[in-house]
Amino acid sequence: MNLRRVTRMIEDKWNALGFETEINGDCADMYASITHPAYGDRVMDVHIRLFDNAARHFKMMIGEVSRRYYDRAIEGVNTFNLKNPWLKAYIEEYKGVPKLILRYT
Repeated sequence: MNLRRVTRMIEDKWNALGFETEINGDCADMYASITHPAYGDRVMDVHIRLFDNAARHFKMMIGEVSRRYYDRAIEGVNTFNLKNPWLKAYIEEYKGVPKLILRYT
C-alpha cells in the first residue's frame, strides 16, 4: 500500500477534520480533533494508524466518563462490545481521568 497516496486520499475526503499526518517508514499516523457545538463543545480525538502491509487501526476518544456514571458506562461498553464484534469500546484512564474510547482494528 502506498502510504502517501492513502493518507492524501483520507485528508482530501475528510479535509474539514484537519488531519496532521506523520509517515515513518512503513507506518503512517494521522491525528485530528473534532469539536462540535451540538455536543457541548466537547473535543473528540481521532487517531488512525496505517501500515504499508494494509493493516489499519482507528481509535477515537469520545470524551470523559464521569466518576458518578462509571459503573453505568462500563455496563454500556460491555453491551456495545457484545453487539459489535468488529468494533470495540473501552474506558481508559488518561491523566487520572477515565475516557471513553472507540477502536477498530
